[in-house]
Amino acid sequence: MDVYILSVAPLSLLIRALNSSNAVLVNVPGGTQRILNSNKLKVGDISTVLLTNAHPYFLEGLSGLLQTLCNNGPPVTTDLLTSDPSVLDLLETLNNFAHTPYWDGRTVLFSKTYQDYSTALYAIRAIILDSEMPLLFSIEHVVTKRKLDKKKIKELRLTGLQCKELAAGSTVVHEGVPIIPDDVSVLATTRSVIILMDTYYPEKTEQILSAVLELVQKEGSFLICASERYRPLLSAKVLKRNTLDIVYCADSYTLKSPNDPGVLTAYADFVGLRRIWNVLVPHALIPPLESCLASETPSLTRFFLSTALERFAPIRLSTLQDLISSLEIYPQYSGLLTETDPSLAPLACVHSLDVPGLLLLGTGASVPSKYRNVSGYLVVTSSRHTVCIDPGEGTLQLLEWAARGISVSDLVVSLSFIGITHSHADHYLGLSSLVHRYLLEVMRLTTEGDTEKLHPLIILAGSTELSFLDHSLKTLEKSYQQLANMYLQILPREATNYLGRLTSLPEFLDGCQSTSYYLTAVRDIQFLCVPSDHIPGSISIFLRDNSLQIGIGISGDTRPSPAFVFGAQMLREANTRFLIIVHEATFADSEQDLAALKGHSTIGQAAEQIRKCGADVGIFTHFSQRYTKNIPELSSDKDQEDKEAPIDRPVCLYASDIMWLPIEQHSNHHSVHNLPVSIQPWTDLASVVKQLYVMADCSAIN
Repeated sequence: MDVYILSVAPLSLLIRALNSSNAVLVNVPGGTQRILNSNKLKVGDISTVLLTNAHPYFLEGLSGLLQTLCNNGPPVTTDLLTSDPSVLDLLETLNNFAHTPYWDGRTVLFSKTYQDYSTALYAIRAIILDSEMPLLFSIEHVVTKRKLDKKKIKELRLTGLQCKELAAGSTVVHEGVPIIPDDVSVLATTRSVIILMDTYYPEKTEQILSAVLELVQKEGSFLICASERYRPLLSAKVLKRNTLDIVYCADSYTLKSPNDPGVLTAYADFVGLRRIWNVLVPHALIPPLESCLASETPSLTRFFLSTALERFAPIRLSTLQDLISSLEIYPQYSGLLTETDPSLAPLACVHSLDVPGLLLLGTGASVPSKYRNVSGYLVVTSSRHTVCIDPGEGTLQLLEWAARGISVSDLVVSLSFIGITHSHADHYLGLSSLVHRYLLEVMRLTTEGDTEKLHPLIILAGSTELSFLDHSLKTLEKSYQQLANMYLQILPREATNYLGRLTSLPEFLDGCQSTSYYLTAVRDIQFLCVPSDHIPGSISIFLRDNSLQIGIGISGDTRPSPAFVFGAQMLREANTRFLIIVHEATFADSEQDLAALKGHSTIGQAAEQIRKCGADVGIFTHFSQRYTKNIPELSSDKDQEDKEAPIDRPVCLYASDIMWLPIEQHSNHHSVHNLPVSIQPWTDLASVVKQLYVMADCSAIN
């Protein structure tokens, strides 16, 4: 079997039998299809999905993957294996939300009475022992085939050409005697087994160890994927040999110890563009660290299981993180180094909650691609609290990339508001994982008695997203569901009484318990929601930080809308001195009719909206994935430019994933446009990013 380690936090594997197109996918965390497609691992080959756990992390990418497999055709028939019926309810809910059903596969629910699932290639077993749920899983692949017997071949003195013909199943004539393959071959059986034990059960360790030892005593090759918490036990009891290897992953129930920086989501270096960035402009995009719990097993390690186990690992990302004195491998791009500005270094990542700013987590549309993830925006406010808008699939994983000098725990526990602009899956599939992580942090703080940091989380979302969240929370333990009831403040998007008026964050907390300290800290954070022109009930969201007198408007998906311009003008009238507008630019100007049909804007329309809003800075985002590398160009009207004074034109930037724009006030306001915030580093960064996308066409780098 071919086994690809897609992630170790949470565990995710792609398993493919040799010479077969049928593959098994174990767990589907956010970003899975992006990793698969970017590494050309043939998503369409997946016939079976096994979920070892029902937590949101493990199935965040499932709905998006199935929709991609469907691709507007008939519903896919991928088999889904799980032991938790709530997963089926969740998937059915998402399936019903889609315009057309995308999944019609068989459901296998493991239980005490049903523990074995078999196909022509794989035997998947849920080992339950005396518990109510599986304690571990095994995936077995057995191949029996004829193998030429070297001893017989030597006795008959067959030539190499004759051996090739026999291996191909042909009959040969040797010294006048016909010889068939069966005459010089023996039956050989290869057994490969993967043992999955990514959930730690402290009270069942002896039983689990006994089951593992029983499995590995048989003939065959074995790969054990185990929770890091099993390491002492397996190291002492399981003897390693050349046909057995162990991969340690984060424990499925906690995913990571919140204060342990050694566990990071193993997000592979799957984007050729990032290789360029790491070499030429390492501060433009920070690569993920490989210091996960299973540090000896980098993401996308490949295991080949046969009679003797060998490991094939692609080039480690870390080899590109080192300082490179010569760029001879990319000579045609070395000139860019002289164009970059060392002052861009602070833009590398989120270092601290003390510096407010805007983090662009995903800047693509519809589905995750090799170059852009789907929507996701994080705002760090002056009160050291964070706001997340449109958490698409993979939002939590991308936060792992962006956080440096600050833990993701700090970013998540400071979450005060999550807003979703409309009910399309690419804008909300990351919601449940983000909320689950927030509840994990609340549980940790409650256990430690650190109650000063506890505060409610407001979720502004439509009925579709809230139903999805409700079904996701049902997969959690009751203790987390109780915390959700205490700390989640739900604001249905259909409750239109908040539309068109500036509302401070404390006003949303009617009846929800919160400390006076917290209410005082966030009183300067205001929100304004206006209708957008996309689908019924869709909105655009503005945020105003009174302390900084700064406003940020995020359009969401929309056609050019007068309501959005009205919202921006309201912020200006509220004494907003610096206005950032993040506007979708899904299509090129040449596809204006298609944009109108689908409820989107062209890049030219986005630029016009930004100008009408009176923005100081405009950011183009939400590019269609049809523009893989060369994003839509803005066709400038030179005559119009001549008529406008430079000070009247906003600075427009092309957004890119993991772009961090810190909002720091300057003592003198005589910088670009006489603004209180220096935007020259943003402009330099966006210029470099645009050139890097063009570079991604280089086949040697991809």
